[in-house]
Amino acid sequence: MNDNLEANILFNESITPISYMNADGILVKVNPAYCALFSSSEIDLLGNDFTIHFSSLDSDAKKETLQKYKDFYLQGEKDNFEAEVFTKTGEVKIVEITRKFMQLPGLSKVCVSFLNDVTRYKLSNEKILNAVFNAVAGVVYHSRIDSQKKRKMIFMSDRADVIFGHSSKEIQNDISLILGELHPDDVLTPSQSLEIFKKNNNFRRIQFRVKNKTGGWKWLEERSILIETGVNEYDLYGMITDITDRKVAEESLAASEGKYRLLYENAPIGIVIVDPQAIILECNTYFLNMLGYEKEEVIGKKSYSFLHDDFVEYKAAALAKLFKGEIKRFYIEEKRRAKDGNYVWIGCYSNAITDQFGNVIYRLDFITDIENRKKSEEQLLKLDQSKNAILNIVAHDLRSPIIGITNLARLLLKVEYSEDKQNYLELMENSGNHALNIIQDILAMVQLEQDVHLSNVESTELNEFIKNCIKIHQIQSKEKSIQIKFHSCVEKIYHNINQDKMERVISNLISNAIKFSNENGIVELFLYRERNKTIIQIKDYGIGIPKEMHDILFEKFSAARRVGTKGEKTIGLGLSIAKEIIDKHQGKIKVESEENKGSSFFIEL
Repeated sequence: MNDNLEANILFNESITPISYMNADGILVKVNPAYCALFSSSEIDLLGNDFTIHFSSLDSDAKKETLQKYKDFYLQGEKDNFEAEVFTKTGEVKIVEITRKFMQLPGLSKVCVSFLNDVTRYKLSNEKILNAVFNAVAGVVYHSRIDSQKKRKMIFMSDRADVIFGHSSKEIQNDISLILGELHPDDVLTPSQSLEIFKKNNNFRRIQFRVKNKTGGWKWLEERSILIETGVNEYDLYGMITDITDRKVAEESLAASEGKYRLLYENAPIGIVIVDPQAIILECNTYFLNMLGYEKEEVIGKKSYSFLHDDFVEYKAAALAKLFKGEIKRFYIEEKRRAKDGNYVWIGCYSNAITDQFGNVIYRLDFITDIENRKKSEEQLLKLDQSKNAILNIVAHDLRSPIIGITNLARLLLKVEYSEDKQNYLELMENSGNHALNIIQDILAMVQLEQDVHLSNVESTELNEFIKNCIKIHQIQSKEKSIQIKFHSCVEKIYHNINQDKMERVISNLISNAIKFSNENGIVELFLYRERNKTIIQIKDYGIGIPKEMHDILFEKFSAARRVGTKGEKTIGLGLSIAKEIIDKHQGKIKVESEENKGSSFFIEL
């Protein structure tokens, strides 16, 4: 038996399907086992290219497959791969293919393909996989994106009809069944899909909507991985789960949260959430506006850092009881530091929020603005103190000059005209003037406390205004031989002032400068500009003011009142009235003084 005959016998009797193909992929020889595999005869097969077994491919895909084969033929290598093929009757089979090149007698170079039908094995594995896949609450799939960016569903587990309303086989045969039912806003092109994978290390998690049976939308979540199988060819493996109920719950929760967030943000009260370590976790807009902060300046900060030192110890003790569960809530009126550095009075209701086991996990503070109430209380307290002080003056300071006047009048009734009588009259005049000054100061103080806003304001040239104030004190200054000098660094300057009240301030300061200067002294007034402010300075070189009196100098009826260098009396209201007037002009008044070296008062407008 020659070798050629023996080879033919082995070829024809082999149970392994074998085919010979030329350079163009044309089947030139097939054995009976190959014909049996595809349920076809030699006449059906020979002369056709091998893509007749791939009936699922369109013409473009077949051309591409043939071109790959031709490139492979030229390289003359061996390869192994698995393919899904179709028989003449339309049956789908899965085969393992081994291809190599041989030079056979009487034939040119051919590609010999050995096929192994693994359909049963694959289907068996597929059933096992389906059983596993169907045990999960979603659909497992394997899809492919080819080099032409076309999509195909290779495999989908049996729960597809529950998720998509189409069977797995229907979707595998026509993937457009689900692609066409996607919500327009959720459609991804193959290029967009690949881009998402590349940005996330070949992993993707997306949520999308598909039409349900009632015409509405069903929410699905997909988690998948991408595997590159060739040049611009990709396989996707993933799982799709119905998350409609979860989405409905999330939307309901979001709506509920939105409603409470709206109430929270627009509540006419400050709301602050603080953890057991006193860290501020959350706060609403009202609280921020109350203190003037931005949210990022408050969140994550210690709540104690905004609290005035006077309240820290008491607050800490109350909070310790709250977090130990000894009390459930408490209320404190306290001062919090605003962004501008000032402290604001607030009323704070602190409530314990517990978990299911009764442990306090954070505190919820409701905060009210009590600044105006506290100012009113302080104002009432001041008024009450003023009332007591006025009564004290009436009972003591005012009583003394009036008693003096009546006693002197009684003496005058008993004596004839004499030098003593003249002295008595002068003493009566001085006592009367002193009593009148006391009454005027008290009336001025009461009026200032009652006037909320400054009235009768007019534009005034300050050089002439100050000169007029100086003229009023010519007699007083001559009595002590005091020179009053005025120095101005501005030619003309105008300010809106209440002339009567501002005259009272400057006159009081000039009078005090004369009162506390020694005879033959000098009092100087300066008018100048400094950092966009107008400054009026009244300076003397007299006895000065002790340092310990500086802080109480502008208080009503303060202990800083003293007699002048010639025994001139004061009642301690002049400087407090001056400060009230300057405050109402939105200005400032301050003093610099050293004992036995004189004093300088500065009015800043």
